[in-house]
Amino acid sequence: MIEIDEIRSRVMQLLERISGIPRDDMDADSTFDDIDLDSLSRIELLVELEREFDIELPEDEKNEDLMKQIQSVEEAARLVETNLTAKETA
Repeated sequence: MIEIDEIRSRVMQLLERISGIPRDDMDADSTFDDIDLDSLSRIELLVELEREFDIELPEDEKNEDLMKQIQSVEEAARLVETNLTAKETA
C-alpha cells in the first residue's frame, strides 16, 4: 500500500503539471480554488489520478457531485487512498 504522504506528493506533482503552479506553493490544505483550477482542469486531474495510480474511479463518481466534493489536495489524496485500498481488497 502506498503511504498517504506519497499519494499527496504525487497529487501535488500532477497539480503542478496541470495548473502550472509550482509544487512548492502547495500543501495538503491547498484548495483547487487556491491554485485556480477550473472545472476542465479538475476533470483532467481525475483522469490523471486514474492513470498515475492505476485505479478506476466509478463512472458515477466522475460527475459534478464528485467535483464539488473533492476541493483540495488532501481530499484528492484521500480519494486515491480509498480507491487503492478497495483495489487491494478486491
